[in-house]
Amino acid sequence: MEKWNFISEKSTAEINNKFHSNFDSLKGFVLKTSIENDEQITFKIRKRVKYGWYIAYHNWTVVKGKLIKSKDNSNTKIKIVFAQHFLIKLILYAHIVLGAFVIISIVSEVSNNQSKIIFGGILLLIGILLWIIIQKKFKQDIKKYKNLIYKIAKE
Repeated sequence: MEKWNFISEKSTAEINNKFHSNFDSLKGFVLKTSIENDEQITFKIRKRVKYGWYIAYHNWTVVKGKLIKSKDNSNTKIKIVFAQHFLIKLILYAHIVLGAFVIISIVSEVSNNQSKIIFGGILLLIGILLWIIIQKKFKQDIKKYKNLIYKIAKE
């Protein structure tokens, strides 16, 4: 999870309208907004998943944010949190935990089967490789979202 804050000279309503117009025109994104009160609008942006295998390519990063109106209504503070999608975390942790469980059961001599050692090692290795790949993609996605959101909020 990574946080990012910046200030825009636009009003919250203007930025909210720009988000809706830009993300609706960029097919493939889902934008959900809710008006908390007069001074704050929350939003959530993620890429749409049309098919099950898209989860592996598109839906890794979820952007949650707030548009906070300033006291003099001349600018807006934008607070954003980037998080990984729940299903990606679930896949990652399942591989690591299952692989570690198999290896721990072998070390504690519950089972001494060669194929279980290989299976546990492969699961653990897949989990570690997935973790590395996911962290790299997460950082790339954050850069892309930052550029896109900054451009929309400042134009």
